[in-house]
Amino acid sequence: MKTSKEPVIIHDIKDRDRTKRGKVFPGKVYKGQHAEIIPGESIRLFGAEAQWYRYPTSDGYSQTFKLGDQAVYGSYNLTYVGVITGVSAARITVTEGHGGRNPRNHCLSIYEFNWRNRHFDLQDIQEQNARMMQSI
Repeated sequence: MKTSKEPVIIHDIKDRDRTKRGKVFPGKVYKGQHAEIIPGESIRLFGAEAQWYRYPTSDGYSQTFKLGDQAVYGSYNLTYVGVITGVSAARITVTEGHGGRNPRNHCLSIYEFNWRNRHFDLQDIQEQNARMMQSI
């Protein structure tokens, strides 16, 4: 008997709260940006892009990622892309994709995953990385 997994929907994706010297600082909220997560299977990022993070614009986005798909896990001068190896209601695990002997896992919160991947375009990332490699 198959059991269907209930999707977890997160409205207005929020970063975690931080505490410093006993004072709580609330996390940043991406208003109008949402996630639909099916644990162990996929995550869909959707919503309206915010202009200056205050006023939603008419430009909407929708990106769906499944286990085994590529996603961004970090950046500095280059954008680092890996393979999604885990999806939960709180975290997305991305394994480094450079093919090393001991690839590292990177656990991204839903907030960070949304920030890095809501406009994921692998071809554009590869072109930007190639341009950056010429100037490094």
